[in-house]
Amino acid sequence: MNWVMQNSSFIGQLFLNHTVLIVPPLIVAFICAVLVGALGAQYPRVQEIIGGACQLLYTIPSLPLLVITPIFLGVSITSPVTVMVALGLYAVALLVRTSIDAFASVDNTHLQSAETLGYGPWRITFGVRCVLALPVLMAGLRVATMSTVSLASIGALVGVSSLGTLLTDGFQRSLTVEVVTGIIAIVAMALLCDAILRFATKLLTPWAERLPQ
Repeated sequence: MNWVMQNSSFIGQLFLNHTVLIVPPLIVAFICAVLVGALGAQYPRVQEIIGGACQLLYTIPSLPLLVITPIFLGVSITSPVTVMVALGLYAVALLVRTSIDAFASVDNTHLQSAETLGYGPWRITFGVRCVLALPVLMAGLRVATMSTVSLASIGALVGVSSLGTLLTDGFQRSLTVEVVTGIIAIVAMALLCDAILRFATKLLTPWAERLPQ
């Protein structure tokens, strides 16, 4: 406990660094996944191709991806951009599958009703499909967020500052309290993110709780 109190500012900075690493990739990945799901609703063949590519992408180990990414981006391997891009790719790979399932789960009755009211194809997609698919999309985002919070710590292995730094530094110095602090901090961030997303889901989809199960 004394070590934690003495290094509270350092831990706080790492917490902030970790947050900066995960938020932009998750936002971009969520938007991309929704667009792919919407596109797939109109063009099933495109959905199959992109879905298959995302499944293949998620099979790439994280460390090789962190090494390969800077080569294509032209940045240093220790740049936060390297980790953010890698995290974004993994998040997209997870969310696209969920997005496809979310759009496929929408009852056709609602779509036919919207068509009867004069909605065009894209208005039906974004005004009806997206809204009705949102609960499943948010559930997928929660899963992707847990994965991203965990994966972001791997960036410490290539010199990118995050909560994972507490793990690598603690192991190097055989400082158990630092390692335990890192584990607790990562779990705490994951739980905090999940609580925020759960709250956001209730705000965005208050009607979902009234649907028959």
